[in-house]
Amino acid sequence: MEIYIAKNKIQMGPYEIGQVTQMLQTGILKKYDLYWHEGMLDWGPVGALKMPPPPPPQLNLSNVQQPSVKARGSSGNTIPGNNMGLVAGAILLNSYRNEQIHQELHKLNHTIHESQESGGDMDASAFGDF
Repeated sequence: MEIYIAKNKIQMGPYEIGQVTQMLQTGILKKYDLYWHEGMLDWGPVGALKMPPPPPPQLNLSNVQQPSVKARGSSGNTIPGNNMGLVAGAILLNSYRNEQIHQELHKLNHTIHESQESGGDMDASAFGDF
């Protein structure tokens, strides 16, 4: 589902529900900021958006024997092969999501700055087709 956000009279998006959840949790969005997605008749407060349930607890695989690779961590211990790929994937995914949010915020700050310099009036075409 593509979600659009309206914050400080500026429309942004689309975002995935996980991105909106992260922006709420980190304080980038406030519950009174507005959102819209296909099927809605009007904009609503982000605080009313149905958020996905939290992820399940971490599965404890400490009793499961896993194949090891020759790579060793800084402590000299062998790194289990299955976990190394999962950890690397999680780090890359989180980094990618943070970069997307950072880029959107940078665009928003730039647009707000330009609006303030021009006396506050903004042309709606600056936000593209939504």
